[in-house]
Amino acid sequence: MYRYFMAAGTSFLALGLLFACYLQGALSSAAFYQSATLVLLAVLAFYIMFRSGLNLRFSDPSLTAPQMLIATLVILYAMYAADGERVVFLVLLLMIFLFGVLRLTVRALMAYAAGILCAYGGVISLLWYFKPHSLDLGLELLQWLALAFTLPWFALMGGFISGLRKQLHQSNKDLQDMLQTVQASEANLNLTQSIAGLGGWALDPVLRSVTWTLETYRLFGIDPALPALYGGQYLRLVHQEDRRHYHELIQTALREGRDFDDQFRIVLPTGEIRWMHARGHPLVNADGHTTLLRGTVVDISERKLAEAVLQLSHEKLHELVAYQERIKENERIRIAREIHDELGGVLTGIKANLSVAMTQDDRAGKVPNPRLLDACALLDAAVDTVRRVITDLRPSVLDQLGVWAALEWVAAQIEARSGFRCHVSIDPSAEESVIDAERSTALFRIVQETLTNVARHAYASQVDIRVMHEDGWIRLEVEDNGRGIDAGQLPNRQSWGIAGMAERARYFGGDIRISDTSHGTLVVLRLPLENPKG
Repeated sequence: MYRYFMAAGTSFLALGLLFACYLQGALSSAAFYQSATLVLLAVLAFYIMFRSGLNLRFSDPSLTAPQMLIATLVILYAMYAADGERVVFLVLLLMIFLFGVLRLTVRALMAYAAGILCAYGGVISLLWYFKPHSLDLGLELLQWLALAFTLPWFALMGGFISGLRKQLHQSNKDLQDMLQTVQASEANLNLTQSIAGLGGWALDPVLRSVTWTLETYRLFGIDPALPALYGGQYLRLVHQEDRRHYHELIQTALREGRDFDDQFRIVLPTGEIRWMHARGHPLVNADGHTTLLRGTVVDISERKLAEAVLQLSHEKLHELVAYQERIKENERIRIAREIHDELGGVLTGIKANLSVAMTQDDRAGKVPNPRLLDACALLDAAVDTVRRVITDLRPSVLDQLGVWAALEWVAAQIEARSGFRCHVSIDPSAEESVIDAERSTALFRIVQETLTNVARHAYASQVDIRVMHEDGWIRLEVEDNGRGIDAGQLPNRQSWGIAGMAERARYFGGDIRISDTSHGTLVVLRLPLENPKG
């Protein structure tokens, strides 16, 4: 409808000029009324077509060419009917021509210009033949020549402007399409970030500004209608204990152009403390200066809480394992004591009675009863077994002489049973160290388990046990010359003994490492002399 109203406005302007010609006597009343009627009918017809949508059926819905054609025919008729002053109609023809400049191509405008010139020539010929008294032939020919030069020039310029207009229209369309694509991408990005809980940000050190995505605003509890926080304003959002660290982190990334990946706490406007995990990547120009720092941020408060709960569970589990070990050791001590006191006493009494009976038979000159001799032999074997069981449960040397003597004793026991040489070397500084009962038990049990594993699996002929003192730590090494061990297969279901050794060491804040050497296996235990928790 915009083109229609332009044409209608031009038509009423033309009516005004025709009326002026009528007042000046250049146009008769009959010619004026006929021209005005034709103009109004044309305006009405085109209004109906635009209003009903019939114009959409044409290749050019603006109907520029038909409107120009009808307007030109009306003006040419008025030009023929006028008695003079036809220069006004030339102005109207130029107005009609300019009406199509922004819509028609150069070829169409040139064809239209040629049509006007031919029609104007035809009007001059009709005037010369039928109304020579109203014709100034020289003036009309001069006006025709003026049109002949003007209209092609306007056609060329109009075609150029029309081309620019089309390009501008296409560019605007492309920009609108790109804008819609960007808006759709931004909406998808915001939706994705909202689902993932991942916020995005970009910091411009040159403009001293920062931009946030909608999810970042949500994570920080800031109204998206407000500008993103920058500099000191944002630092006030960071938890006071993490503020300096975060500031140095950003400054280092900007200054050295390095990526960063770190965690920090923020305090929401509501006062709630949340943990954030931020990543940043700088864009560095050819001069090595950071021009933009952009990255992501995600709320990891739930993960931190889960880690804290898991850490607490691990600590409780370690305490439970240590408690079970203490119960086990205490139970071993109790069983060993009861076996020693109860069963040992019974066996001693039986042996005493057998000895008395055999002594009486000997004094009476009787031959010793073979059954009594067999009973004595079996009793001696039972006493040895009881002693070995008591020693395995809790060697008395550990409680009476200390852990270092106990290590030498267990090494001698394993050596006697297994056949390989076992050498114990204890540094004097380690011998002078004061080790509490629980740590002594842990050291002894770890060495005992290690030597048992060597005897079962290593096929070694030599084992060296070395004990050193290092700045408040006991370092114990057990090295054999056996076939070695695959360290990658240690955490399997067949290595519960090793897991128990590691758990004993971990409870006291120590650690144990097992490695395969070129000539066997090396077990290294590091145990603090003092409890790190205390």
